[in-house]
Amino acid sequence: MEFLSVLPVFAALTIGIGLGGAAGWAFARARAAREVAEQTVTLARLTAQLEAERQTAADRQPLLESADTRLRDVFASVSAEALRAKTAFGDFQKQATTDL
Repeated sequence: MEFLSVLPVFAALTIGIGLGGAAGWAFARARAAREVAEQTVTLARLTAQLEAERQTAADRQPLLESADTRLRDVFASVSAEALRAKTAFGDFQKQATTDL
């Protein structure tokens, strides 16, 4: 007789654990699906941002190369002018020394 009085409690407990586990699994699955969707959106946004940055860098490359070429040309011109000025100053200094 004691077994029959415990049976409904055991059955209710088993059903409760089963339903609770199923509900927990369903909520966990829904949460995981939401997180996957959010991560997918984030990945798409970051991928688009990366592509835009790459395009910007590619657009800037010719400008940087042009600026590099111009700076090299200007430096070469200024250094040549400085060398000419030094040579002219040396010649002037020699002439001044000779004149004294």
